[in-house]
Amino acid sequence: MKTYAYDIECFPNLFTVTFVNVADETDTAIFVVGLGKDESTELINFLADKMVIVGYNNHSYDDPMLRFLQDYRGRSLVSDLYSLSCKLISDNFRQDKEILSLRYPRDKKYSWFSVDLMRILGFNGIGVSLKQISINLKWHKIQDLPLSPELAVRDSDLEMILQYNMNDVLITKALYDEIKPLRELRNELSKLYNVDLTSASNSKVANLILEHIYSTSLGLDMRSVKQMRTPREKILLGDCIADFVKFDTPELQELKRRISATMVFSYNRYHYTETLYFANCEFGLGIGGLHTKDAPGIFESDENYLIQDMDVASYYPNLIINNMLYPEHL
Repeated sequence: MKTYAYDIECFPNLFTVTFVNVADETDTAIFVVGLGKDESTELINFLADKMVIVGYNNHSYDDPMLRFLQDYRGRSLVSDLYSLSCKLISDNFRQDKEILSLRYPRDKKYSWFSVDLMRILGFNGIGVSLKQISINLKWHKIQDLPLSPELAVRDSDLEMILQYNMNDVLITKALYDEIKPLRELRNELSKLYNVDLTSASNSKVANLILEHIYSTSLGLDMRSVKQMRTPREKILLGDCIADFVKFDTPELQELKRRISATMVFSYNRYHYTETLYFANCEFGLGIGGLHTKDAPGIFESDENYLIQDMDVASYYPNLIINNMLYPEHL
């Protein structure tokens, strides 16, 4: 089965998609819809073969675009593709039924299987762009498209767009090659646990494996397990502080009393923040943790000062296990 890196460009009057075989760069396929061309049938025929397609953020954007095109029955393909493109990149349509069905199809199978490199690296949560990836890879051609995606393009722009599209695909292929050990690990774990981990980040790999083990041991499918929730409209933070947490200094004793008396609510996602000044440091506290607020600078060790970097192994798992913490419904 062949594996292709691919990427899409979409404008109000133009849709292009480029595929490059990751094992042979001379094996390419380029399809154009718009500006007097309609190669949508050829694209659908190309996708009819079993293959793996690899992209960057493709689970959220490019894959839904291909599914829409393959199933299209309308008469204004380019404009409808552009309308879909706008919805896919907008936060306002995340829960839209059409968008969800295109991103997470349940009832229809496609001959191609996709891998999302952005998700493998866990960059979908922090928004690292393919452009930043190209810089990190020291790619020879860092390119911005000097065209607004909101404006119609001219015939004379087509070649430039196709070259830009090809450059992005080759960057995707370079990243695919660069993270080979990560891909191979996920393939082996997928076979071992019979769970699709091919596009999972490190933390997602652990989640999916544990979910599989848990649901298998209960004889339930994971959808049923995920529906077992304990909804809480409000939470008293004092209930979340372990008994062994004690402080000697008045400032921190007062902090603990203040936090213990604080109620957080679901309507604003249990939001809580405050700033603490202690030991000549400024700390930011919140539901996500505690961090010092430091100005950037250069720090060098010398005969008086040693710079150390320390981490706690399995910090959260050990807290959970040693304190016997678990969701009420499990």
